[in-house]
Amino acid sequence: MNRSSQHPLRELAERTRHAGAVLRTRSLETRARVLYEALWALADKKAPSGRHAREALARTTGLSPEMIDWSLAALPIEQARLLMFAERAEDRVPVDLAGVVLAGNVFVAAIEPITAALLLGAPIVVKASSRDDAMPRLFRAAIREQDPELAEALAVVTFPGGDEDKERALFSRAESVVGYGSDHALSELATRLAPGARFFAHGHGVGVAFVVPPDHDADVTTITDALAIDVCAYDQRGCMSPHVVFVEPTEHVSARDFAIQLARAMDRLGQRVPRGPLPPKVASQQLQWRAIGEAQGGLFEGDGFAVALSSGFRLSPGYRNVVVVECTRDRFASAIDSVSRFVRVLAQNGQWVTAPADCRCCAMGEMQRPRFGETRDGIPLHVAFLKET
Repeated sequence: MNRSSQHPLRELAERTRHAGAVLRTRSLETRARVLYEALWALADKKAPSGRHAREALARTTGLSPEMIDWSLAALPIEQARLLMFAERAEDRVPVDLAGVVLAGNVFVAAIEPITAALLLGAPIVVKASSRDDAMPRLFRAAIREQDPELAEALAVVTFPGGDEDKERALFSRAESVVGYGSDHALSELATRLAPGARFFAHGHGVGVAFVVPPDHDADVTTITDALAIDVCAYDQRGCMSPHVVFVEPTEHVSARDFAIQLARAMDRLGQRVPRGPLPPKVASQQLQWRAIGEAQGGLFEGDGFAVALSSGFRLSPGYRNVVVVECTRDRFASAIDSVSRFVRVLAQNGQWVTAPADCRCCAMGEMQRPRFGETRDGIPLHVAFLKET
């Protein structure tokens, strides 16, 4: 009995690897069109794929139907942007097989690595989270509707993380693997890859914002409305979700004033896009977190959200709980010093402070909406799916 027949995941990896030959017979324009159409099918609530996606994700994500709809509506990537991304690698050779390990906190995180791999001509095996594997399977089904043979270059499997035998088998032929999850889980995964395989780890992180409030109330409202989207997106469960907003007070707007305005903005958004059910464990953490916030100087809460004033950096339990800290721009670096290596994204309403190394910078309202192909944690997206030069 040969080795490949001893483990079905090894056989699956080999079949997916061989499907890369067909994948690469498709022109770049064809691959971009197939991926674009598949994403649009999922985004369109009137299309069969879109309706099925909303039903499936309502069962698996723990998000409200309105949040699922908001998330899916943002999926489509312009074909021109897909082609622009691929042109960076037009003289490079795709890997024979790539792998990705997904976390279960933000369901749309599956889209970018799968899209990048297939677009560049690299077949990919995906180990989905055992907590929520719906999105990668939905994406594969949507691709299959467009091009059944191309879809064979994408395999999706689900099993509990930490299963050494299964992880070794699944990634036995992968030249590169992209991993999302806790630092501990990623360090273990790195020991289970094939000899010589490259590993691109994206551990847990956090987002922060720095605001110098403008003088006019309407402009402050614009900022708080945008920040409310950043906090509420995916119920604040992602590594780019903002947990702390640093506010430099002005003559017209104090940190407390800003916190009140932010709470009002989150209330308005929550009426249109409510939070999903609160898990019991998080409910206990939230109760303690809010009690501390009230004791430290102010808590502004409503149905499914809270904004707490704090004297310093303090992580929240997520689920639409955010801290506002009074901080001048010259104190920002010291205020985040203990956590700077975990800061994945910094949003500002100007060029007020310097971002930590490998941190993505953006405007308010874009923290949870990175553009396809942007560098993540200092790692260009395309390098994981191309052979080393």
